[in-house]
Amino acid sequence: MVLAIITVSLLFLFLRFGTITSGYHMTDDQEILRILDTLSTKSYGETTVSFIKGDLDIRYRPVYFVHRIAQASLFGTNFPAWSVYTVVLCVLTFGFFIRPAEISGILSLKVFYSCQ
Repeated sequence: MVLAIITVSLLFLFLRFGTITSGYHMTDDQEILRILDTLSTKSYGETTVSFIKGDLDIRYRPVYFVHRIAQASLFGTNFPAWSVYTVVLCVLTFGFFIRPAEISGILSLKVFYSCQ
């Protein structure tokens, strides 16, 4: 129930304020274009290795670039598709946090009503 409310709320907000249709609010445009440029000259594996190696000099987040390069190869420059994917990812993240809390009884309407 809570997840449904959050899903509807997020979709309403993202559609109301044009976040999905504009494509510029939830994506890092220059990084995507840099990845796509590299993918045009190198294979997927070479691109992934080169971005991970470049990132290891600064910080450690190898899974980030594996995910980001997969997204870039899947969506290309279709920024509304990137935004829809981000909304889906957001809803799934909320689901993985909220659903176990609902099942265990930590997050229920009874808890909210008993506080009054």
